[in-house]
Amino acid sequence: MTEGDRIAEFKEVLELMPEDPVVHFGLAGAYLDAGEPASAAAEYQEAVRLKPDYSAAYRGLGRALERAGRVAEARDAYAKGLESRHSERRSPDEEGDRGVPPPVGSAGSLTRMLAPDQRVKVDLSGMVVEGVAFSQNVREALATILRQTSADPPTYLVELLFSFKGVKRVEVPEERIHPA
Repeated sequence: MTEGDRIAEFKEVLELMPEDPVVHFGLAGAYLDAGEPASAAAEYQEAVRLKPDYSAAYRGLGRALERAGRVAEARDAYAKGLESRHSERRSPDEEGDRGVPPPVGSAGSLTRMLAPDQRVKVDLSGMVVEGVAFSQNVREALATILRQTSADPPTYLVELLFSFKGVKRVEVPEERIHPA
């Protein structure tokens, strides 16, 4: 897939989910990979506007601004990213609910609510699939449930909206699946 194809895919999803910071983050990364740092910076800025504690988006914004030659602004973005990363490490009791939806399987099993063709967000952080290690930042990857692969423990095969280093389908435990 070319960078232009990735950009087009993200723009298509952005039309469906314009207020999703993860989609803006993905589009920004595609722009940055395509050598368009100004467009990348604009999308990273939108991601942090939508989610002010999104440290990975601040880091991306810093990289984009740096590549665009806006070094002073890049330093500010990196500093804000470190600041927000520090706040992410606080316990939920210190910070209150940060708007992260609970896993579908929490507070009693909601397995029956998950169905094929349902759009969900999956937490892939720390997983290794087909030799691809997902970073700790991949917590809200958009996916579609294909089918349940195990009842005990509940596990689902999902198809990611965007492939990560060639990985498009992933088996995910129910507790890593969130409503979209």
